[in-house]
Order: sequence, then C-alpha cells, then structure tokens
Amino acid sequence: MAGKKTSTGNPRITIQSVMGGEITVDEIVKRVDRVVEDGSVTNIYIKAEDNKAYYVSNRRRGSVLLWH
Repeated sequence: MAGKKTSTGNPRITIQSVMGGEITVDEIVKRVDRVVEDGSVTNIYIKAEDNKAYYVSNRRRGSVLLWH
C-alpha cells in the first residue's frame, strides 16, 4: 500500500480471553519480570487457552497466569 506511514511507534497488542479478560504484552512482561528478577528472560510464549505465559530464562523455565 503506497502512501505516508501514519503510525508513530509500536502498536499496542492486546490478548483477549474467551471469558472476556484482556491483557497487554507489556503487562505480561511485567508479571514475568516480577518472577525472574535478574532480567535473563529470553522468550515468552503465550497460551491463552491455558491462561498462562510460559517463559524461558538463562537459569530456569516457568509460567505466570494471564488472568486471575
């Protein structure tokens, strides 16, 4: 599509639950950062159907809940 690019910065990404909950990628990263405090997280995988975000860090693997 030709024309000027009107977007400024990155878009906000929101994940919705079939039960009606919503969470942003930034909120998921904050939850993972509270568990893995050394900043060593290399990947986060989101599985909305499991209500979890799975993470991989240099030292361990784990998960956090998306919706409480």
